[in-house]
Order: sequence, then C-alpha cells, then structure tokens
Amino acid sequence: MIRKMLVVSMVLNAWFATGACIANAVVIDRIIAVVNQDIITLSEVQEAGKQEFTHLRSRYTGDRLTQELEQVQRKYLDLIILRRLQVNRANEMGLSVSDSEIERALDDVKSRNGLSDDELERLLGREGLTVEDYRKRINEEILLRKINNIEVRSRISVTPKEIHRHYEKNIIKFLPPEQLRASHILFLAPPNASERAERVKRSEAEKVLKKIKEGANFAEMAKRYSQDPSASKGGNLGVIKRGEVLPNFERVLFAMKDGEVSDIARTRAGFHIIKLTKRLPRNPKPLSEVETKIRNRLFQKKAGTRFRRWMEELKKKAYIEVTM
Repeated sequence: MIRKMLVVSMVLNAWFATGACIANAVVIDRIIAVVNQDIITLSEVQEAGKQEFTHLRSRYTGDRLTQELEQVQRKYLDLIILRRLQVNRANEMGLSVSDSEIERALDDVKSRNGLSDDELERLLGREGLTVEDYRKRINEEILLRKINNIEVRSRISVTPKEIHRHYEKNIIKFLPPEQLRASHILFLAPPNASERAERVKRSEAEKVLKKIKEGANFAEMAKRYSQDPSASKGGNLGVIKRGEVLPNFERVLFAMKDGEVSDIARTRAGFHIIKLTKRLPRNPKPLSEVETKIRNRLFQKKAGTRFRRWMEELKKKAYIEVTM
C-alpha cells in the first residue's frame, strides 16, 4: 500500500502538484494575479509548489529561507499563468474534453498502478483531494495536450536532411565506448604494506620490467612473475572499457599507444607493468540505428522553441496583472 501511495503521489504531481502552505504560519488567502478573466490565488501557488517549499524549509532558515521561498513562489506563479493562457486559448478555439476521455485516462491511472476505485479514492483523500477534484485535473491536462498538439506539435517537423546533418555533426556521440585489449603483470602490495615490503615489491617489478625492455616476452614474464589470476593467460585481461579497472591503472593504460609497455604503475592492488595490446576500432552506429532517436531529439528541441514563442505571443495578447 505504501508503494501504491507513492505511485499515486507521483501521478498527482505529474498532473500538477498538490500541497500546503508556503510557510509554517497561517496565511490568509488572497488574489495575487489576474490572467484575462481568471484569478490566481496565493493558495493555488502554495499548493503547486508544496514539495519544493517543504524541501526549502528543511534546508534554510531566516532571511535566506524567505528569499528562496519568494523565488520559488514566483516560479510556480509563472507556471500557473502559462497554464491559464493555454486553457484560455483552448476555450477560445472551442476545444473540450469528453467524459469518456476522462474515464479512459482515469482507468489508465488505475490500471498502471494496480488500484481499485476504493484504493484510488482513499489515496486521493490522503492528498486532500476527491475523485471529482482529480477528474477536473485530468480534464485540464487533456485540454492542454490538445491545444499543444494544435499550436505546437502540428506546426513543426523534422526532415531527413536535418537528421542526416545532425548525425554527421555529432558523429562522435554515436561511437561505442573506447575499448582496449591489454595485459599486465601484478606484484601484490596492499596500501597498508610496510615501507620495506613496498621497496621489495617495487624492486621485483623493476627487475622484470628491465627484462622486458631488453627483449623478454611479456606473456612469458607474466606467467612466471605475475601474482594476478591472469598470469596463467600471460597476463591477458581481455577487452577493457573505462570504469572497469582501478583509476590509476586506467589513467596509464588509456594514455598508451598500441604495443607499448608502461613504467611501474601503483594502485591499491600493488605494482603493475601494463601492456596495451591494441585499441579496438570504434565504428559509429549506422544512421538507420539512431535515426528515430535523432528525430525525437530534434523534434523536442523544436517543440520547446515553438512553445516558448507561442507563450510570448499569448502573453502579448493577454491582460496579466501580478500583485504579489
């Protein structure tokens, strides 16, 4: 039941957060903005920002708290103003939401979260809402979706040429992670090893490194001297990606050239002699594999730009008075 309550709370926040006062003191409700013929009250803003206000009150006190609350209060007021402008535009265009659309949305919420009618009603009650309140919020969300489809989404498109241009310009983003084949020889020396033990192990490593530089076979040296389980395989570690080995080991390895053998590298495991066998080729994913992802990304970017421009147009045409 706790999980269901959390799920429904998130659903409610997605539709538009509900909540309580901006401060601990009792606040008398008042009108703080007018948008065309609609009024916005202080309590609406307080309800919209409940979670953020609660977080701020747990983090700040005094003048800093007051300052932070005022900023967040203005943020949520601006969001409500934008919603009112959109709803007004939808009403002007004669858009509406049918009871069946609301019922389908409500059924979807219950189905996705495994809730019965009684469970949903109880959980809404704990949030200070009735099912009818929730239906009204769903109604507004569907209305906003409809007007956004008309004014934003239907007015933008992404062409194949734009997708190809983005792919070519950002080809590096479609490369697989860098991968290397490497081997090493390990001389165990834990971080808490004594100075004497450190000197002994480093000396052993330096002697083996000298042999390798003089022409000894790396794999044979690994089989003979390495104290790592990979010794039986000539020190072969297979394919390595960033984040899979100790930080200093990674720093040394990924700075090396193919065939290069490192100097002694210290990690918390001990002393390493590292050999970079080969950097694996990095071929970008084909356009066909990432085309949908690119199209969605470009569409969302255009939609954001179009939405902001549309909001500015609505603001210029509307009567907006803020009194807070």
